[in-house]
Amino acid sequence: MLQELQLSAQQLLERPEAFNTGSAEILVSALLLCIKDTKIAAKTENVLRSLQNVQIIQELIGKHVKCVMSTMEKDKASLQEFSDMVEHSAVLQKHFQCYLHSILTRLNKDFSSKPNCHLLVKVSLQLFQLFPQEMRTICWKATRFNELDQYELSTGGDVLPVVTGLIYTVFSEDLDLESRLLAAMALVMFANVAPNAGTRCKMYNLLWDFTGILNTGATTDCRMSCDEKAGQYCARFQQVLQAINACNNKNSEDCNFGLEISSKHTGFAHVAFLHALLVNARVKEINNFHQAAFTAILNICTSSNYAYQAFNLLVLWFDSKMKVLREAKAKGYHQTLCSTEMKGNPLLEKTDIVSEGTFSKSLEFSLSKPMFGESSSTAVERLLSLLQRNWEHATDGVAELVHKSFSLLLEAHQREQHLADEVIANKETNFYKSLLRNVSHLPWTVRAKFEQMAALAGYVGTNILLADMPDLQQEVVNALSSNQLAKCASRFYGKHLSVTLSEASDRKDAVKIWQCYWLQPLINAISSSDTLQQHNATRYLLPSTLKVFPDAYAILTNALACANGVATTLNSKSSIDNDKRIHLTRVQWLHASIAIMQVGRQLKFITGADLEVGSLREALFHDNDVIRSGAFATLCVTPAKTERLSEVELCLLRENLSKNMNIDNAPFRNGLKTSIKVLLCRVRDSSISQVKNADRLPDQVYPAIAFVDWLYKHCLLSLYPGGCYQRRKTALDLITQVMETFLASPPAQRRKGKVPGRKFV
Repeated sequence: MLQELQLSAQQLLERPEAFNTGSAEILVSALLLCIKDTKIAAKTENVLRSLQNVQIIQELIGKHVKCVMSTMEKDKASLQEFSDMVEHSAVLQKHFQCYLHSILTRLNKDFSSKPNCHLLVKVSLQLFQLFPQEMRTICWKATRFNELDQYELSTGGDVLPVVTGLIYTVFSEDLDLESRLLAAMALVMFANVAPNAGTRCKMYNLLWDFTGILNTGATTDCRMSCDEKAGQYCARFQQVLQAINACNNKNSEDCNFGLEISSKHTGFAHVAFLHALLVNARVKEINNFHQAAFTAILNICTSSNYAYQAFNLLVLWFDSKMKVLREAKAKGYHQTLCSTEMKGNPLLEKTDIVSEGTFSKSLEFSLSKPMFGESSSTAVERLLSLLQRNWEHATDGVAELVHKSFSLLLEAHQREQHLADEVIANKETNFYKSLLRNVSHLPWTVRAKFEQMAALAGYVGTNILLADMPDLQQEVVNALSSNQLAKCASRFYGKHLSVTLSEASDRKDAVKIWQCYWLQPLINAISSSDTLQQHNATRYLLPSTLKVFPDAYAILTNALACANGVATTLNSKSSIDNDKRIHLTRVQWLHASIAIMQVGRQLKFITGADLEVGSLREALFHDNDVIRSGAFATLCVTPAKTERLSEVELCLLRENLSKNMNIDNAPFRNGLKTSIKVLLCRVRDSSISQVKNADRLPDQVYPAIAFVDWLYKHCLLSLYPGGCYQRRKTALDLITQVMETFLASPPAQRRKGKVPGRKFV
């Protein structure tokens, strides 16, 4: 439909005489219908912009807008239609500008109706957000006094009831949280339309104080009706308006109002208002906003019942702080910041050394005034203690917000340090060292340890990390024994390798550091007798290593060759000393060898022709089911789905498949079925790619077809009467894989309940 509208609009622009009024009405109606659909609203808006200079189209749009406004008094759908139109179209916003008084009148009548509350709040927010200049004219009236422009807030008319309704919505506990958040945003946007910075700052402060009065007012009776409460709120807000007008600023440049946020209130109304201030307020005009808001947010996170919204405030606070720091750096505020806020207040101030037993009290260094105010040490200790207690919060999404807050804390501290002139180079890492020292005392069974070390890795550096934590390698290997810890430990390992590479002078030096600290632990992990540890090391650590250091593949294979006794004497080029040769049992050696070949093939370090036949054949005939399963996966699974089967692969598969049909181990049978399925897909896709542009079947296709025929016949022969359950189950599974792979199910439309037919590929 949209393409047809675009074509019609183009025809109208090229041949306007070919369109009559009826055709234009149909086009406008269709465009106004499409603008309400979020998926195609942007493209529809482009069509409307192209028709801005077509008079008949603009007249019809204006006629439709007038019709919407005429029915708005009686029909709720008209209000919803207005909201959808102005949300997606700047063209339609121009047509609604002259009807803002009528919309405010409609909002005044309906704010006491709870079913319509969300829509009314949304429309109010859109008015202040999309029409700031027009709403400023409506809300404020200009006067003249002593040759200076003065402004007074219009206490009559349509503005006051709307603002009162928004305040009432914020404190209505029986309404949904989204509506209350939007209402708080609308209040802040209402303050943003004030004519100068001084008035805006004063309104932020008075609105906050007013919400505190409403939240704790003793005269508000819970038995009062909504209308009575609204009347009481209206009377109180009249006093606030008078206070705003009384202390209104004469000159915006001389304004220096500060926002003093009370930290006593932790209800959702104050959560909503702080959220709105952090998102929408012009915080750079408010002195000490961040210091005041930070204490309030800490109290809310500690005692609020709205955990997700509370910690989201903390993330928003850090985002706002980062924005201020970025603007300070970009606009050249370096000297100003250092001379006013930072002069005489070092970014890191040394405090008394305390015991290291408690996480929240073991900081030797902490941030000072530029970020957290005068009592910075206490504030940072409270923040870190709060993050530590809630690191694995049970509420969905809260743990992620806590992790993000920790990362933003580290980044904000670094940015603040770069803005100071008097920072000593060694002091920059003191805060991070203190955090690392405290993290190192956590047991390796705690997820927070690896996640916090991953965040700190880029700030403390590889040398400090490895020197201060001598047991780090063993703790990472131990964490692989638990699925809950394996992912976070591997993320830290990958981050650590990336930092090592970035800090080293060249790649060879980074590889030497990895080899010195991580070669032995990695081989111990991939050759471990603990099946879960070996599996997680092969799945997580080994791929992370080879992705960052491709040269590690040769080092690993050489280390295994030396452990196997293949290289009896190490030449001068070898990077492994005789006294550091790795000692492995035969089972451990096979585990490690298969793991390295499997991951190397997945990352395209080797192909099927490069497989080491001797060790692979030994693994395929080994009595350990895990080793045999890994060997089959190495043979069958490749990253390229169209990779042709080599002669080595075909020979090894024919030799060993017949001897693994009656295995009693169910995990092995499932792994074998999965590997054979991938192998059959390779045969199919590689054969199709070779046949696609050929007049006849290439010679390379016949061995693969012969293998599939052999596999199918062998499975049929395994279904002889009296055969064991394991053999028959494996045979049926493999036959099923053959049929599913080489029989295509066309995605044709079918009737419900009717199974589509199959056909051979």
